[in-house]
Amino acid sequence: MAQSVSRAVKEILSNLAYLSFAFQHQLVNESALARFIHPRVEEKTGAPVSRGAVIAAVRRFTISFKPRHKDLKLMQFLKSFKIQLRTGLSEANFMRTKKTAAVLAEHSAKTQWDKVEEFYVLNRPNEITLITPHAQLKAMLSRIPQKDVLSRYDDRAIITVFYDPELEEKTFGALYYLADIFASLGVIVHVVFSTYSANSFVIKEKDVPFVYHALSESMREIDALHEE
Repeated sequence: MAQSVSRAVKEILSNLAYLSFAFQHQLVNESALARFIHPRVEEKTGAPVSRGAVIAAVRRFTISFKPRHKDLKLMQFLKSFKIQLRTGLSEANFMRTKKTAAVLAEHSAKTQWDKVEEFYVLNRPNEITLITPHAQLKAMLSRIPQKDVLSRYDDRAIITVFYDPELEEKTFGALYYLADIFASLGVIVHVVFSTYSANSFVIKEKDVPFVYHALSESMREIDALHEE
């Protein structure tokens, strides 16, 4: 069913959760935003729509915008972030076979978990991804059939963002926020995984200085803009 311009704009912008902060603080360029969503507005209305009508609808939306409770929690959640960096890692991808799984399980049993020798194993039905220090991977590769090795890279690092898990349950948009920083720097995230209180991003070691600086500066700005 065709929609009015106002309803179409409201529906589109309400789904752009990552812009909630900009709407709340009136940081949006209404003309640029109208140009961005114009084609989608015409799809929803089922008819040609003037740019001026879209701009007017965008203006009405931003003026009346009230963030949802979860939106208000995002900045508080971001302020809980702590960044940890780990370099000197390898990434290896394997076919998931009994032999490979057994080698990894045996190595896991020998790992000194109270030291910084931990490694990360991600399982899927048909494949396994391993992130580990170079020396540990070398030892394991000597026992894993070569036919089971899909790929290997020795230029990896991990940037881990720790957060308050209680706040994570009450908000959304943080993963988009982090991914956008990597994208804006042109940095490829090769592997990403999450646990109870952290998100980890596997990137090339050469990209670490740019990402770490960008994340640190972003956290500093958030603290400065949202002092309690």
